[in-house]
Amino acid sequence: MNKSIRNTVVSLAVIVVGIFGLQFWLYSRSQTLNDDQLKSMNAVMFASPRNIQPFQLLDQDGQTFVANDFKGHWSLVNFGYTNCPDICPTNMMLLGQVAKQLKEQQKPMPQVYMVTVDPERDTPELLKSYIGYFNPTFKALSGDESVIANLARQLNNLFSRAPGGDDDVYFVDHSDNMAILNPEGQFVGIFRPPHKLSDLTTVLTDLMAR
Repeated sequence: MNKSIRNTVVSLAVIVVGIFGLQFWLYSRSQTLNDDQLKSMNAVMFASPRNIQPFQLLDQDGQTFVANDFKGHWSLVNFGYTNCPDICPTNMMLLGQVAKQLKEQQKPMPQVYMVTVDPERDTPELLKSYIGYFNPTFKALSGDESVIANLARQLNNLFSRAPGGDDDVYFVDHSDNMAILNPEGQFVGIFRPPHKLSDLTTVLTDLMAR
């Protein structure tokens, strides 16, 4: 084959591959979940990201944790406490299943944070042991109750100590919304209950591919 003809054929092949590659990229970009699909999976994404006010807490290793530490990765923030009898362990077990499934599919998983709503009893050491049972990559936050309450309000969650009980044995009523934070550390959406494995994995896969 004439050298000039061969070069032309190669150039045309590269162009064709590039066109198909661009079309595939555009197609894949267009397949993101729309608002109705997200709503059907109990997920709500905000029209505009919401900045989080500065705060200071402690992580499960007793290290200082501030708002900027949410930056650099997607995050899923869940509020609960270690003495919770039902919702909290169920949610943490579910998130552990989500992490396992996404890992098996070789897909990224956001950093999971459990923020305690019972800082009086939930020390960093206790939280570390608790979250480690569900997944060793999960993190937990504790600290001043007023700081946690302010962060919870910003992330569409509320909590309060339930009536009755005593100083050592009591329950804490709290919301069950899971907050979604983008890699800029901004609040961009929530998962509302009831939480399902298939919904969480589908939405998280979609968000982290955008």
